[in-house]
Amino acid sequence: VVSTQSTGMIDVETLLDGTALTFADDSKLWKAITCLEDKEELQQSLDKFARWATVNNMSLHQDKFEVVNYTLRSTQLLRQLPHSAEDYLYCGPAGDIITPTDTVRDLGVLLSANCTWSEHIGNIASKARRMSGWALSVFSDRSDVTMLTLLKSIIRPQVEYCCPLWSPVKKS
Repeated sequence: VVSTQSTGMIDVETLLDGTALTFADDSKLWKAITCLEDKEELQQSLDKFARWATVNNMSLHQDKFEVVNYTLRSTQLLRQLPHSAEDYLYCGPAGDIITPTDTVRDLGVLLSANCTWSEHIGNIASKARRMSGWALSVFSDRSDVTMLTLLKSIIRPQVEYCCPLWSPVKKS
């Protein structure tokens, strides 16, 4: 998945034959990579997207490009392939290498390459602890009504944001 940020309304989804997704000023390009030809096709889509942005007077911010590789299985066959990490590097519109990352943030949710929610859950737990500490340091009233109001209005929304997506229930 290559994540980019751009500006304006985009018709990129039709330009790239359904391998792009857009929301507001975020765009995502994706492709299942099973061979080097697939990698080249994704790079061509990225180049096509950059040309489209130039034609439409849009600027792409090279430092906001991210690459993440998702895999659910690490099979023996994948380890035996003669490809190296360099085979899966992508270039942005300026020709700079897009640095691969293990985690990307999408609409406030952290998505990790290993398809677990551990980092996201740790992040929101940390936010909830910070908000709780802040509330306890600012408000001296410890009545049930005050504490419940603070919990429901400030802390709980942090914890429950997108929770149906990351609910820590794993299938065996």
